[in-house]
Amino acid sequence: PGSFELGDVLFAAIAVAQRLGVDAELALRETAVRFRRRLEHASELARADGRRFEDADLDDQLEWYLTARLLEQASSGESPTPGRSGDI
Repeated sequence: PGSFELGDVLFAAIAVAQRLGVDAELALRETAVRFRRRLEHASELARADGRRFEDADLDDQLEWYLTARLLEQASSGESPTPGRSGDI
């Protein structure tokens, strides 16, 4: 049953993308690349703290990830979006 609801959400997201003139597949690919880059940076931050990202609890992982996101946004000239909300 859950897959049906998820399918509905994905279908709706694609419909919104089309209305906005956005290539949904390209947007998803770009988001995946950005997420992967930030995750790799978060792992580097963990190593700098003498820890392994994979072994840390979720709160520490999230903190490293958010730091990586903020650093990326600052270096790219984006307006930083602090906190736990916002983009991936």
